[in-house]
Amino acid sequence: MRIMRPVSRVIGGVAMLFFCLLCLPLHAQQQGQIPGLRTQLVPVVDASGFGQPMPAARVMIPAGWIAKGGVIWTPQDTCNPYGYNYEWQAGSPDETQGVFLLPMVRWVEQSDWRGCPQKTIRDARGLLQWISSVVLPQGRILDYRPRPDLVRDSGLKSGRTDYGYGMSMTATVDAGEVLIAFQDKGREMRASIAVVMMGWVTEVQGSYGMPGVRVAGGSSLPGFGAVAPDGQLDLRTVELIRRSITPDPEWSRRIAQHHQVIDRQNAKGAMDRSRIVSRTNSEISDIIHEGYQNRGRIRARGDRETSEYYGGYETYNDPTTGGMVELDSGYRNAWQMNDGTFILTDDDNFNPADLNMLGQRLDVTQ
Repeated sequence: MRIMRPVSRVIGGVAMLFFCLLCLPLHAQQQGQIPGLRTQLVPVVDASGFGQPMPAARVMIPAGWIAKGGVIWTPQDTCNPYGYNYEWQAGSPDETQGVFLLPMVRWVEQSDWRGCPQKTIRDARGLLQWISSVVLPQGRILDYRPRPDLVRDSGLKSGRTDYGYGMSMTATVDAGEVLIAFQDKGREMRASIAVVMMGWVTEVQGSYGMPGVRVAGGSSLPGFGAVAPDGQLDLRTVELIRRSITPDPEWSRRIAQHHQVIDRQNAKGAMDRSRIVSRTNSEISDIIHEGYQNRGRIRARGDRETSEYYGGYETYNDPTTGGMVELDSGYRNAWQMNDGTFILTDDDNFNPADLNMLGQRLDVTQ
């Protein structure tokens, strides 16, 4: 069955939620009975943001999958002050299962000049209900589960900040995942979507007979999801792909500079009251961006053991480059094939020569 149905729509003028049903075939049947998963490393490309194409991140996906999309720039989106977002997906040529990144979204409880969608969303469950209703309006949410591990991996922190003069900001971080049932051309399907969000409330106490001010809203990190026919949604592989997402250091440096320029422009033109709101939104955006880059910064510092603990991967010696390569830690053994792909397996007796393949077992970096 061929299923390819991009679903793109603007939510209140804020962000494009992108969903495409692509898929991988059952890898045990399609890869010569390999007792595990064969993978390849692919870039998530920013094609135009800094004058020339460059990778914004890299993702480990099963060999044979087709990846498309990447970082997109949307300067017309007034609710997205930094002007970029994510539209990326990967799947196999038969297009019945796959994974995808959903763009970051923002919302406010009160209408504002930027045209952000007006929503009251206090937690990840509420955010996922909203996203699901847009991406799969005919779908049914079968289950919800909190994802404290995603909060931990993001580096975001809940808390309250007092600015003085009766001004304060309270931030709440939450993460969750939903399982959705839907039908496509008469076939029963399942989708999983996970997201990390930060809600914020800024309050200014009333004084001299003037009422207080309360402004609330929130932002999300890029959502991550998967889709497959009922009974074929392999959450182990889904988690392997999600954990493998690694920001590119050079792109991270450039996008951080971009954030600083936009923040200075926003601060320069702000009026007294809007300065509070602008400052809050800017700080939330910086925190969210900082959290998304957390694993990249950990690796840049060379704190490999801490990075492995939080990232869910293992570091192996790369015999082709003399360096290191990071692969999912959910499998006991890793092999690198001569064509550059990797095989992850729990079979201690696996030998690629038995399948007429050439490769070598990788050693864990000590």
